Order: sequence, then C-alpha cells, then structure tokens
Amino acid sequence: MLIHVSFLVIFMLNWIEPAHEQAVHPFLYFSSQDVHRLREKAKTTHRDIFVRLRTAARRMKAEPSRFLPPTNWSVFASRWNEDHGNNFAALAMYCVLNPTDVQARNVAMQFFNAFVSLPNWRVSALIRDDVPVAHSLVAMATAYDFLFEHLKEDLRIKALGKISDVTKELYERSFKLAWGKQYIQNHVATNYVAFFTGAIVIEPHIKEAKVWKERANFMLRRTMFLLDQIVDGSMEEGVAYGSYTT
Repeated sequence: MLIHVSFLVIFMLNWIEPAHEQAVHPFLYFSSQDVHRLREKAKTTHRDIFVRLRTAARRMKAEPSRFLPPTNWSVFASRWNEDHGNNFAALAMYCVLNPTDVQARNVAMQFFNAFVSLPNWRVSALIRDDVPVAHSLVAMATAYDFLFEHLKEDLRIKALGKISDVTKELYERSFKLAWGKQYIQNHVATNYVAFFTGAIVIEPHIKEAKVWKERANFMLRRTMFLLDQIVDGSMEEGVAYGSYTT
C-alpha cells in the first residue's frame, strides 16, 4: 500500500552525501546541485524505486480525495491517520524527480494546505499519542524542504509556522511523557526523528530550533547506541519494530 512507499525515499538517498548547514532549500538530504544526479539515478540504477513512487503518485492524482487529509478535523481525527503523512512524503520525493508533472505538484500543494488548516494532527480516540503527529510532521518538514521553491509566499509562511509549532510541541512533550525518557521503544525513535527533522528544516528560519535539534540528536544517539549492540529484535518489540526503528 502507499503508506510503505515513503520509506523508499530514505533508501533512494543513501548514495547522496547529506548537505550541511545551508539556508537554501533543499538541504535536508541533498542540495539543489544533487537533484540532477538524483533524476539520472531514477532513470537507471534506482529506476525500480522511482517506478514505485510514480505509481503511488498516479494513484494520488487519480483519487486525491482518497489520499488528502480531510480538512474537517473530526473526520481527520476519527481514525489512525499516519498514512496521510507517509503518502505526502512519497509524493514530495516524486515531485523532485519529475518536475514536469504539474498535476502531482498541485496535489502536493493541496496536502500542504490541508495539513496547515487542521488545528492538530492527532487521533481523537488516542489524543495523547504523538506517533501520528510525528508521521505528519516528518512529511510536512520533508516536503517543505523538497518543494520550497514551488511554495507561494503565503503558504511558505503558514507551513513554516505549523512545522515550528508542532516541532516545539513534541520537544516540550519529550520532557513530560514516557517516550521522551525511554531508550528502546518504537515511539522513542518515531517522535524524536520527527522533531529532529522539523528542527533541522526550520533552523535557518527560526533560531530557537537549534535547541530542539540538539535535544533530539542527543536522545537519538542513546537509542542508536543500544540498537547497534543487538540487531535481532530481541531488545525491542520484535524484528519488525527493530527494523522500523533502525
């Protein structure tokens, strides 16, 4: 299903050196100078991954209402909703690789508008659970970085504000909730990676984010040190969750 496609984005970026402190987007996983090479790889060595991203994008273009987050919060929050973020991240990567697909980019803008319009990204039946929020935050921050040049000024401002608010919220909750103190549990990595990503993306615009980034980095290093020792899943919640975390 499409919710799995977004994980391909990370694999596709393994052969690109991460860009460092830059004020010009994109810089999260690659710079604008890397994009041409990414597109060439999408046609050759990594074509199988690109095909899956393209298939996902085609389905989202064909039935956008099926995949876009509902702008009515009661509907959005009525079920586990992490799939919206997962799909959005995959679509954003596809838009980078195929800049001529204007329809796909328009759907991506609709994702931005929908996420920005919602008061929060939670599930009403599990209102304290930060995991669905984390999936949405990773997607918004990643898409903001990937598609920055295509965002109109007003949407840039709104998206930046939303990413900042949610990143700060998870940072503050990390001091209060169990996942913020634990070492090994899938919520730990999920939530810290989310506000780590958010903080990295917004730091060039909001300097306060440096503190959020440093906390997430420190806590993730603890988790990864332990996970590096035992890789068969017995240290966490089985091989599946261990793989998901690492």
